Amino acid sequence: MSAVPYGILAQVKNSLVELYLSNNVYVELGADSLHGHHGADTFPPMGLLRVLTLEECRVQNIHPDAFRNLPALETLRLDGNLLYTVPEAAILPSLRTLSFRGIPEMFLDGQKFVLPDMFYNRRSIPMANLRSLAFVDCSLGAIRASKFKGLEGLQEMVRMFANSHPKSK
Repeated sequence: MSAVPYGILAQVKNSLVELYLSNNVYVELGADSLHGHHGADTFPPMGLLRVLTLEECRVQNIHPDAFRNLPALETLRLDGNLLYTVPEAAILPSLRTLSFRGIPEMFLDGQKFVLPDMFYNRRSIPMANLRSLAFVDCSLGAIRASKFKGLEGLQEMVRMFANSHPKSK
């Protein structure tokens, strides 16, 4: 599937609590002009959706308004995608859990996963509800304390980078 199934989701928008869209191909999430859905229209309004899993979807870019119609979203899993930063769209005041698992090959050339300057959205609303933040197989480098402004409620942070590739001789 190369586009979020907007029509199907619109049919269950008043009841859906968890949505798993893993192992699809959404290279530019929120830029689906072919099907007429982009930005804030990536997902229909789903006021009950709490969990969105977009693992292994080859996502490289997420439109800043892609998750705007998901006001109750608490868990966002973006594991196994080609993201080099926390997308602006993921900075949601309702989130409690946010996870990234990179693909180790992405960082072999020395490129780093970049944290935003602050975890605030465009309307200067902090991610005050975020409790768990995970970066697995994302080469972060040094992290300054100032990067965590807006995350005063954070209780768990996972930072692991397992370089499982043998060194060349």
